[in-house]
Amino acid sequence: MTSFTVEYQDPCEKEPAKRTVSRKERVIAEFEFIDWFQHKKDVIYSHNAPDEGVVYGNALHDYYYFSVGYKDHNQHAFDLNIVAGMSDGNIGTKSDVRFDVEFRRPKLEATSSFFQFFGKAKEKLNPEYVSHAKDFKVEEVSDLVGDFMGFDNELLESKISIDGYLF
Repeated sequence: MTSFTVEYQDPCEKEPAKRTVSRKERVIAEFEFIDWFQHKKDVIYSHNAPDEGVVYGNALHDYYYFSVGYKDHNQHAFDLNIVAGMSDGNIGTKSDVRFDVEFRRPKLEATSSFFQFFGKAKEKLNPEYVSHAKDFKVEEVSDLVGDFMGFDNELLESKISIDGYLF
């Protein structure tokens, strides 16, 4: 059975919490249990001036994330990184919280015809290929975590299809 590393950074904590798990139901429940809306409020309120009459948030930093990862039998890393979407400063409501997701995994990429002309392989393995997608709801991210932990990389690639890093 594959072990997954789960990392969660609370904006009100200095260091991320890390642990190893094997059951996807437990990871999904943990992700859904996190009060992402409260995190958003903590971060926004921590930037308000005292004369605005808003109680300071207790965020230590502006970022918070949830990550699940594992290594395959070849020691290639697979990671699903989840961050709450950046805010324009408006609090909104709990149902307004959206997530951006980054999927890192090894992937075969085509080499240029120039290199192929000189006898190089048509494809080479990029051990840290990254794609991303934005604007997921909590339920959609829970499904992505389930797909990731079920090793359904083709489905994930169809849902998380913008090449490159989020930031």
